[in-house]
Amino acid sequence: MKTIYKQAIYIIVFSIIVGMSSNYFRTNGIPIIAKQINGFNNNSRIEEFVIEIIDLEIAQKFFYNDMLFIDARDDISFSEGHITGAISSIPHDEMVDNIFNNQGFNEPVVIYCDDNECGLSEDLGYQLQAEGFSKIYVFSGGWDQWKLAKLPIEK
Repeated sequence: MKTIYKQAIYIIVFSIIVGMSSNYFRTNGIPIIAKQINGFNNNSRIEEFVIEIIDLEIAQKFFYNDMLFIDARDDISFSEGHITGAISSIPHDEMVDNIFNNQGFNEPVVIYCDDNECGLSEDLGYQLQAEGFSKIYVFSGGWDQWKLAKLPIEK
């Protein structure tokens, strides 16, 4: 019986080594640890491939420059209120098609959820980057901070 367990452990270890080696040598390998999302400030430039955290001031600037805002919250939260002009991330495929058809992969988008404790916007940012979108900004203050600042909202 012990031999079976040893064989299973050898197979698992061997599989992990082969998989990690294959991933390491691929040109588009999957990182083992996700990259840290950098903060955006007034001195930053809009780069080609980026996911960056922005604050209320930058989000407001982007809003008034007609950047697309994406609400990463659920449908119920979105229908109860969202940033004016924002689109819902649900259903995901429909949202991606909508963004691609209206502005392509290279125009910037701003993603938000409830507040800086909500990770939905960062998760969505990584998903959009994996699908080819290149300029992604995550508004850390989210819906709560936007509403508190009495900025434009709609239901």
